Amino acid sequence: MSQHPNHQMDDQLLAKYLSGDATPEEAIQVNDWLRLPGNMEQFRQSAYIWAQMEGDPVHQLPDQNNSWQNIKLAMQAPVSIPLQPGKHNRWRFAIAASVLVVMLSGIYFLFFQPTQRIADYEVKKNTLTAENRVLRDTLPDGSRVVLNSFSAIEYSLDFPKSGRNLGLHGEAWFDITPGPSDPFTIFAGDVTVKVLGTSFNVRETPDSVLVTLQSGSVRMCRDRDSITLQPGELGIYDIRNRHFEIIRSADPNQTGYATRIFDFKDESLREIASQIEKAYDIKIVFNNQALADCTMSSTFNNESLDYIMNVIAVTLNITFRTENKTVYLSGKSCE
Repeated sequence: MSQHPNHQMDDQLLAKYLSGDATPEEAIQVNDWLRLPGNMEQFRQSAYIWAQMEGDPVHQLPDQNNSWQNIKLAMQAPVSIPLQPGKHNRWRFAIAASVLVVMLSGIYFLFFQPTQRIADYEVKKNTLTAENRVLRDTLPDGSRVVLNSFSAIEYSLDFPKSGRNLGLHGEAWFDITPGPSDPFTIFAGDVTVKVLGTSFNVRETPDSVLVTLQSGSVRMCRDRDSITLQPGELGIYDIRNRHFEIIRSADPNQTGYATRIFDFKDESLREIASQIEKAYDIKIVFNNQALADCTMSSTFNNESLDYIMNVIAVTLNITFRTENKTVYLSGKSCE
């Protein structure tokens, strides 16, 4: 990629990217270029033109400057319509107006209509949305994703053929199918997360982007700044200060909604129930509200719901009853 101040992208490299022939290194190069200001518009124009010329081995961008000059010359050319007194003047004005409309229509088609078609081209994507519950699904490349409530991901209709790239809004856990020659890229706010094969969590908030790594290795990037995470670490990007930070020991409970791995230490039953509800898509009801203030410590590693509830019942000397997807807790308060 050129380092010229205007961030120009080589047309041949862009053509390879659009056709799906770019190497992983070239795909990452284009993705990094797209993050720079003003480059998305050039890409949208190229994507639209490529869609219209699909199958043509030669990738060339149209010379809009020449077309614009031709239209301007046509507009500047004198149109001789002699005016004579009488009733025929109206239709002569109509002819002049028609000529102007044709010229303006050409301008519209050249500069505005493609933008509309580009928009049509861009909306052709898959969107996976979790509303008020956790959603688990498998992507076309075999990678597994767990979307936290009120989160969404978007990816191309021809994913992964066009590259394993997706956008994230909210929070999601990913277990990526290994692809040594095909990196997986996630765009979350201002940050790009790049991996080859690993399991990790990405959370986007208005103030920060957080990545928790369980296995493998991931790189968090913004422009030329980046950090690399190792298993068990939490990477944080502060959006306002544009600063990366690594926390060496991540809290497993933050990703328990997806992994069902918990390490509760002197935690209230209210908080424990809240996390279990989300992870197992159930509802927990306290028949005695005082039970919510009981505290306990325990570790669960992707155990069954019945196992977890039995541990809680024995530890706190309470009882539970399950009906459909609701668990009722009963017993005396913990004093």
